[in-house]
Amino acid sequence: MPNKVGFHLLDNSGQVLQTSTRTGTRSQSVRLDLNEGNYYVQVFSTNPRSQAYQLRLFKEELWCGCGDEPSRSRSTARSLFA
Repeated sequence: MPNKVGFHLLDNSGQVLQTSTRTGTRSQSVRLDLNEGNYYVQVFSTNPRSQAYQLRLFKEELWCGCGDEPSRSRSTARSLFA
């Protein structure tokens, strides 16, 4: 049987933020804008014999390219459309 692996992305309280849309042997990804904090990936298998998978996590820093942007949080950010 082929590996049928999926995942949940959870926040620090264990709430599921995103679930993979398919299980199977093909690559899966999720892209979210998240606030600073702790997040967890829960990998699951629909096949009890499935054991091998490869997990890669990437973090992208967003940079506005504005030399005058002093804030690093939503609460102190100013609107770009004002």
